Amino acid sequence: MGERAKSIGEEAEDKIWNLLASLGYGIQETNIAKYDIDCIAESPPEKPKVGLANPRYSPRGLVAFEVRESTISKERVEDFRKKILKYNRENSNRLNGGIYLVDRRISLPMLEFMKKRKIWGWDDRRLRLYREKANAFNYWFNKEKAFTTEIPMDSHTSYLRISTPPPKKFKHILYFSVFFDNPAQKLSPKIVRYIMNKIKKVSIYPLIELGIRPMNVFFEFYSIGGLSNRLREEIYKSVIEPWKAEGITVLVKPEPFVDFRTFTTL
Repeated sequence: MGERAKSIGEEAEDKIWNLLASLGYGIQETNIAKYDIDCIAESPPEKPKVGLANPRYSPRGLVAFEVRESTISKERVEDFRKKILKYNRENSNRLNGGIYLVDRRISLPMLEFMKKRKIWGWDDRRLRLYREKANAFNYWFNKEKAFTTEIPMDSHTSYLRISTPPPKKFKHILYFSVFFDNPAQKLSPKIVRYIMNKIKKVSIYPLIELGIRPMNVFFEFYSIGGLSNRLREEIYKSVIEPWKAEGITVLVKPEPFVDFRTFTTL
């Protein structure tokens, strides 16, 4: 067992590998003693037809993972990088980078330092965001048997599109769970308005053009970067009310999420 994994205990280790699997990673090997690497896994696809996409903040392809309980340091980042370089010198299947998991906050300057060394930092905020995404996907895919896929929008944003065609007990045909994976970006009405209108163009208008009207949809938003003031009020005024004239009703369900920063369900 690798030193990092050993430091967090077997139960915690299992939870982490389960989270990676639920995010769509194909775990190749764990606790690689020769290189002191905790896990090597193949990333999910970038644009899946169904299922979860590669997390917005992560390398693609074959990835090394290092897990720590304690905080991060430049020395630990450099050590992890050296392990990856050694692995790539001695193996034909090369690693495209590393992901450093730590249940602590990682500062923006440290994240930049890591990224330049092809190490992506998943701190407590990002781990909670990804856990929420995996939970949402598993709920719809396993329990409700809905057609669920993740659609990347840009380098920081993606959304789950959940289709619940009739016969279903739900009044709404489409659910959208939107994930903002940028700790440096506070959600503003301008950003949310842009994203919602883009989703409308890509995922709602095609159904309206088929004659499905009126359309009931459900939106929820998750962010690790904080929220602007009066966000909900401005979205009602600038998006939800105008959409009603187009036959699109955004259902309201005020239900805040717990355990990490998010903005209330619309």
